[in-house]
Amino acid sequence: MSITNLMFTRNYAYGKNYTTLDATQVSTALAVGAILGQICIGIVCDRVGRKAGIIVSTFCIVLGTVLIISTTRGSDNYHGFLWMMTICRGLVGFGVGGEYPSSSAAASEAINEKTTLNRAPCLIPPVIVFFFRIRMIDSRLYRKYAIKSNPPYALVAKHYWKSLIGTSVTWFLNEFIVLANAIYAGDVISDVIQADWNAPHAVLIKDTAEWQLLWGVLIFLGVPVGAALVKPMGPRNLMIAGFGGYLVFGLVLGLCYEKAAKTVPGFVILYAVFLAVGNAGPGSMLNLVSTESYATPVRGTCYGFSAAVGKIGAVVGVETFLRIRTNVGTGWPFIMAAIVGAVGMIISFFFIRNDISGDLGEEDERFNKFLAAQGWTGERGPDEYAHLCGEEDKEWAEYE
Repeated sequence: MSITNLMFTRNYAYGKNYTTLDATQVSTALAVGAILGQICIGIVCDRVGRKAGIIVSTFCIVLGTVLIISTTRGSDNYHGFLWMMTICRGLVGFGVGGEYPSSSAAASEAINEKTTLNRAPCLIPPVIVFFFRIRMIDSRLYRKYAIKSNPPYALVAKHYWKSLIGTSVTWFLNEFIVLANAIYAGDVISDVIQADWNAPHAVLIKDTAEWQLLWGVLIFLGVPVGAALVKPMGPRNLMIAGFGGYLVFGLVLGLCYEKAAKTVPGFVILYAVFLAVGNAGPGSMLNLVSTESYATPVRGTCYGFSAAVGKIGAVVGVETFLRIRTNVGTGWPFIMAAIVGAVGMIISFFFIRNDISGDLGEEDERFNKFLAAQGWTGERGPDEYAHLCGEEDKEWAEYE
């Protein structure tokens, strides 16, 4: 949406009709839909199954994308187009949000069982992926531990309250910074280019897109850095370091904005490093800690709740970014990000677990002992796919 918003607000498509409020409405629709998807599909993938959650998510993404493509863009029906875009992006967001708990839970459980994952569907359009996912089955861990009736949510909150605070609040803080900058980076870079080069409109759009491409590539480099550092540092320490990067580089950009903005290449690189350190820290680790901090029967629900709180942070960030930039000062969004980074360091230190071993079965056993100690005697879900798994499930049954 970054370049799209820039094109619309620069009179490229709809002229003065496309206001700041319109840009915010369309931009945040995806995040609002994701909030609903993360919560609803998170519950579905715990109560019904990982496969069900993944299929519903994929269907919503495909349907929303088709509707967006088919939306009429006639200038005589601007408000109709605007609301159609908003609703369709919300539907896509619902599906994207549902992917968070369902896919992460399924993938982590499959890896924990040392199975081989088929990565090919990740490289093809979601309409094709949909057919692959219909054929999948739920993990053994889920089939063994799933709670399909009367889940003890009060006991879940009692047992995991500290982890829920840690994963949800840090996700809120990270998304507060990341999504707003992802959406409005085009405006920020465009203003720097305009001030430095005074480029005409057509050239400005082209130059902004080129510099934003470089910016996006540099940001992505934070992901492999995070993957390389997670073992030696541990997830919690890496998250603290990433939020510390927001603090340091946010202050540099905020306090020295006028000087940094005088040179386009230097500003773009510094702006990219600011977000790349976040990608190496909380951007990479939040999925991991939100998956491995919780037991299999409630993993989707707790993960979905944490991610939904994160998307609320994204909406708040998008709603406030331009207001802060316009009314307080161009450097103040970065100063605000630095403050958020400091808070994130504190929350990560006190509330993110440092004992995650990577063995999901161990966490399941701890949770089961807690439920037994609390007197919960509910029933586990039946293994409805046992007949599909052949000899491997027989070996698994013998192991149990």
